[in-house]
Amino acid sequence: MKKSVTSRMICDILSRWNTFLLEEYNYGLLEDDRFENIKDLLNSNDQTVWKRIEEKVRDLGGVTEMK
Repeated sequence: MKKSVTSRMICDILSRWNTFLLEEYNYGLLEDDRFENIKDLLNSNDQTVWKRIEEKVRDLGGVTEMK
């Protein structure tokens, strides 16, 4: 498999993962508490946000080891 094909596949997988994470994070939240994009979500310094991210990653089948 060519490197460019592999890179595109990885980018596609990560893009889909980020979309799923953002949707899962926002599900059930009030509009004011939701994030519009994954960049803003992942750049948050709020520990409550990161606790919810960890929960949602586990729900989606990911592994987290945040310290």
